[in-house]
Amino acid sequence: MKLTLSKKCASLSPFEANLPTFTLVTGLNGSGKSQLLSGISSGSIFNDVSPVPSDRFGSPAPEYRTPIALFTAESFSGHLSQRGTDDFNGLARRERIGRKVALTFKQIREEWVAWGRSRGLDTDELKKITIRAHYHSREKSVIARHPVIEGPETEILLLLSDLQAKAVPKETIEPNTGPDFGNGLIGNAEGRLGLPYFLLSEEDITHKALDPTPFFRSSIGPLFTRYRNLQLLNLMRRLQQEEGEETELPLTPDAFNERYGPAPWKVVNDTLRQLGVDATIASPSPTEFDEYIPVMTTQDGAVFPPDAMSTGERVILNLALCGYQVGNTSENIEPSKLVLLDEVDAPLHPAMVKIYLDIIDTVLVRHFHMHVIATTHSPSTVALFPGDTVYVMKKGVSGPQPVAKSEAIADLVSGVPTLSVALEDRRQVFAESPVEANNLDQLYQILRPTLKSPISLQFIATGSKHDNSSRDNVQRIVRSLVDAGNKTAFGLIDWDLKNIPTDRVKVLAPGRRYALENLILDPLIIALAIYRKHPDVTDYYGFDESTSFTDLWRLDPTICQSTADKVTERVLGSAPEKCVECRYCGGLTLQIDDRYLRMNAHKLESDVARAFPVFDSLTRGGSGKLTNHMIELILRELPAVVPLEVSEAFLSLIHAR
Repeated sequence: MKLTLSKKCASLSPFEANLPTFTLVTGLNGSGKSQLLSGISSGSIFNDVSPVPSDRFGSPAPEYRTPIALFTAESFSGHLSQRGTDDFNGLARRERIGRKVALTFKQIREEWVAWGRSRGLDTDELKKITIRAHYHSREKSVIARHPVIEGPETEILLLLSDLQAKAVPKETIEPNTGPDFGNGLIGNAEGRLGLPYFLLSEEDITHKALDPTPFFRSSIGPLFTRYRNLQLLNLMRRLQQEEGEETELPLTPDAFNERYGPAPWKVVNDTLRQLGVDATIASPSPTEFDEYIPVMTTQDGAVFPPDAMSTGERVILNLALCGYQVGNTSENIEPSKLVLLDEVDAPLHPAMVKIYLDIIDTVLVRHFHMHVIATTHSPSTVALFPGDTVYVMKKGVSGPQPVAKSEAIADLVSGVPTLSVALEDRRQVFAESPVEANNLDQLYQILRPTLKSPISLQFIATGSKHDNSSRDNVQRIVRSLVDAGNKTAFGLIDWDLKNIPTDRVKVLAPGRRYALENLILDPLIIALAIYRKHPDVTDYYGFDESTSFTDLWRLDPTICQSTADKVTERVLGSAPEKCVECRYCGGLTLQIDDRYLRMNAHKLESDVARAFPVFDSLTRGGSGKLTNHMIELILRELPAVVPLEVSEAFLSLIHAR
């Protein structure tokens, strides 16, 4: 893997480095390890592992680009208690339509495969050529620029035309879909995979028509529930067959296990036992459709949610989930091409470090072909690293440099006798409500690798709700603590069109955005959430049909600007008027309607739900549900679109004296 920094980035000087697939980086505090990872994540430091793909004409290719994954120990293990709410009826519908597609177009697919074989093309090569040809056939602008598409694509365009003439309309298989209703499962799979609908397989409909689950976002609840529902569906088909009713053929136990793999609770619990964890995860009830809430039970009967474990134990549990993904065929998993681990090993006992490194090497690198860069301060981690060479970052030296493990260990332990802990390195920041404190803490954990500071922020709520006295409560509590001699107490409040920052109570986006909600519900973030979670309704909401979630994810300024304009226009009811320049943590700059930025936070939430009813259930679910949804769905995986004012607020607290 080649890294290239062409111009100075933070404290890092330009460099080029060729790193192995699994790289361990160490170095003293302030040497630039976190800056290295954040620079790679933001794109400031180029890597050749996860480039933006393009076709041979220079146009964006239809393949999905997997983003870079950056984790700290906390973010690596922070989603384990998510509830399982997988829809049984939706699962049954996907299975039914998938089988119907496979049977209906069986002969057409066989003719397509035979055509490829006659030209010496294996299935993968045939699929790639078909995707490109199908893509170009729909892109009139591409055809206009390149009127002659030569080679196999010319032939396959003719073949696709002949095959489509033989295929029944997809609306015949999946009624109530099409231009007047929405894409449906078949349309979603066709759009996501780039293949014509009559060439889709059963697996394409049952798994790949849905948004893929990012590898590191797979959670216990949804994972266990999905597998339980597959078992239930197969059991119901077997009972129908025994009663003589017409039904799709059930799978035998061996066939079921071959198709979907072993039960995840068995695999994960076996792994936890091997890792020495004195607790098991309860499996969902095998004959109920109820929501599944993951709980853990110790040998002495203590029951607790996974998130109640220590950070180190949660890291181990997430490693167990990573191990399960090797045989997981019940989910459409999306592996990251490049994984950046910022001292994820820090909370681990030395006895667990070997397992941590083994899972990275065997599961992430060897099985899923990911590239991994991990940073560490631990001599144990360096000593147990499987390679002979690690990399070190030093002040005044450009980029990571290869060194022997013995040299790296000597550098790490040389200062042990002088180590000390300064309590001033943590600052208590009082927020206006529990919801705001939670949102701020999540945003801080997301941005922490980019803040480049040993000082940490701890957000604390001042009351049980966000009301007219919340600002006064923050100011009163901070003033009382400071008067009593506390040097680490600060406050962070919303602008509310009037508040002015002081030396101890800072203001979010003063003079720019009404409140924290106006930052999290930024138009670009709203658009990303719709394209990510509800791609079938984008045309209904007036978005450009030629734009995809992948296009937005690449943060093309022109596409992002036009899409953000659509959001503000729909929320405000009119085209953008006076616009203000808004910057984002990844360097993107957009012009956003000032009315949107200054709108009352509660009104903004309700207006967003009114404009985009797909979010209505979240706003009715209680305060903070919508903002938390945006953080979990978009910002945790794409920190580059966090509005810059959030980072500026955190830095103002870190640098305050």
